Amino acid sequence: MKNILIAFLVVIIVSCGNDKFSNNWKTFYKVDSIPSPLIKKMSELEKINFVIANPGENIITGDIYSDSLPNKELIFVSNSNKKWRLVYTQFGFIKHNVLVECNIENDSIIELLKFKTKFNISNNTIIDSLIHHKKILFEQNK
Repeated sequence: MKNILIAFLVVIIVSCGNDKFSNNWKTFYKVDSIPSPLIKKMSELEKINFVIANPGENIITGDIYSDSLPNKELIFVSNSNKKWRLVYTQFGFIKHNVLVECNIENDSIIELLKFKTKFNISNNTIIDSLIHHKKILFEQNK
């Protein structure tokens, strides 16, 4: 009986630690954690300064533009080795979440992928699962 219990515990511990979606992501919840090459690239893509608020800060939630407040709110930014993910809510005529994934090497963006969704993306495990199940199809940006 004791051996069965020990074997059961080993199986549980191994299965919990063997998450097929785990990539040792470090997650941050402050705008100043977004790498400057990514901010620069997002500004180039949007053709305006990429301005984003920290979670809970004042933002514009409607479709009216303002120079004084951003219309984007950070959900999180994370990295695993050279790969970075930026997830934020974009407010405007239609509210949606945006996932940006890129590789950064020597302060340069190597590849940038962007995805807009209504999915609630609150962590990297959800992202990895959505990608695995082909629920996320990225737009490729140069």
